[in-house]
Amino acid sequence: MPFCKSARIVLASDSDQSVTGIKVTVDSVAAAPPASSGYFHAWWHEGNPTRLHRDYTVLQTRGHAQYVGAVLVMSSVNYDPTKLHEVQRLYLDGDAKFCIDSNRTLVNASTNTEEDFMWGGYDIVAFDKVFSYPANGYPLNDIDAKDHSVMYRFHLSHLVPYYRFFRFELEHGPEGNVSSNYSSTAFNYQVNTPALEMTDQLHLSDSQSEQSNAYSPGKVVWLVCRNLPFEADQQLIFNDAYISDLKN
Repeated sequence: MPFCKSARIVLASDSDQSVTGIKVTVDSVAAAPPASSGYFHAWWHEGNPTRLHRDYTVLQTRGHAQYVGAVLVMSSVNYDPTKLHEVQRLYLDGDAKFCIDSNRTLVNASTNTEEDFMWGGYDIVAFDKVFSYPANGYPLNDIDAKDHSVMYRFHLSHLVPYYRFFRFELEHGPEGNVSSNYSSTAFNYQVNTPALEMTDQLHLSDSQSEQSNAYSPGKVVWLVCRNLPFEADQQLIFNDAYISDLKN
């Protein structure tokens, strides 16, 4: 945990009894940090409830740095405690998506939210068990009037770098259509000044832009499916008329 000016470590106990016999050893190395060193940030966000067909944003930021991980709390909105053997946490069927450096095409996307937190099998009695590991976990699944799930993942051995822009978002349901209550805390090291700057853009249907970028238009083939992996922060629902227009 690097720091530039000062650091403070606090050990807290939630116990009703006094805790004694605690010994703490802190090792540190004095060194001048590189000029490109990023500051550690913790970003909190919530969506109560989540927006229909709009992904839940865990972290969106501009600059250059490395994404470290996140802790996520998710609660169902409409839960029926009498249906214990039915899938009711369908919001977990949403993709987890990383958009890096303003590119709307994702660099990574999982098929289910819980897969990004390194497990699977929610609402399957034999597999739906809480666990906690150093870098990922599912420490809580509590049921009262709602169903509550807590997950965390830290990219300690494979940090996610970005140089201009970063967004990590989650669908809530296969098409972002399962209303839920989400809150999250994301962690990163960041320098607020981008390391990449936009120097040029190609604007299709702009003849001057196409000519200056030596763009030669050709036939574009569209493959349309119901659940698109590359729709960035919103689900695109195609109707038959729009698909017909694309084919023509």
